[in-house]
Amino acid sequence: MVFLSEILSFIKLITEKIDLTPQDIREVSVQPFQIQKEDFNYGEGVLIKAKLNDRNSGTTVCQVSRMLWIGREEPEIPENPITVTMYQPIFPRHNSNRVELTEAIKNIRFKISNTSPVNINLNADLIVRKANQKTSDFRQLKAIINGEGFCLSAISDKEFAIEQILISNEDFKDIAEGPANADERRCEIYFSIHSSENIPLLELNKSDRIDKKSIAFYLGIDPPGQSIFKNAEQWDAPDEGKRSKYEGDRAAGFTFVLNVGHSAYKFMEEYSNEVKQYYIKEEMLKQAYAIAVGEGVFKGSAEDFENLLKGDSIPPHESFLAFEEIIGRALNEIAGQ
Repeated sequence: MVFLSEILSFIKLITEKIDLTPQDIREVSVQPFQIQKEDFNYGEGVLIKAKLNDRNSGTTVCQVSRMLWIGREEPEIPENPITVTMYQPIFPRHNSNRVELTEAIKNIRFKISNTSPVNINLNADLIVRKANQKTSDFRQLKAIINGEGFCLSAISDKEFAIEQILISNEDFKDIAEGPANADERRCEIYFSIHSSENIPLLELNKSDRIDKKSIAFYLGIDPPGQSIFKNAEQWDAPDEGKRSKYEGDRAAGFTFVLNVGHSAYKFMEEYSNEVKQYYIKEEMLKQAYAIAVGEGVFKGSAEDFENLLKGDSIPPHESFLAFEEIIGRALNEIAGQ
């Protein structure tokens, strides 16, 4: 079957039944043809395509195509003719992409631009996935747009907009209950487009991924660079009084260690995951400020206590209460973000 096509319309030139035996070569000739004005527009591209279909099933065995241009030279194709632009969404916290369960990421927008001279048929996917880049653990958690097909005209744009994505306990429970480190808590809003047809002029085959964009967020934990801890580990010590501790130094990196054997942690486990995450957050703050104060760094909620804690004659109980207030202020600041 050989035909001329423009988008969804086509003109059939020939249809011929042939029988092919193993190692057989068959030539098919097409008689000269004319392009009529009423069928196609001046200056536009037209595709000539030859397909070999199985006579019984109707499936396409192979095909080849070439682009013709009516009344003009073949246009110059940009280096990246089809691109995706990502817009920054609205996170629950200002200047942070940490997200807690039951919160929502709002105003998700992507724009697809076609700077080529041809109309193209595309499929779009928008998912939320776990994205541990160290272990290549990319696992879909939630599908928002699944293989939506559309035609994008030459020299045009199309936007996809989602009002919000809810980070629900149903979809993200496994991530929230996993290790409390940035690698394991990293997720992505992942948008990609694929060609739904062969586009010879753009050197694209059907199902080729054309472009993609992703927006990272971290479930229940601060992103890298916003937390002093490089890693987080668990420690089962029921007879130990410490709820948590830290290991390492600034040169090698600090590790937060949570005592999952402590009675306070076991008590929290009986409640919701939000309560447990709040407990872990409080313990991480304690250890982070212990490191900072120990190194003489007084920032954030610790600024007002620098002179007091650096004093030579501060009573032990005042030092203890000052540190408690530092943590309390930090928790209030987080809650207000």
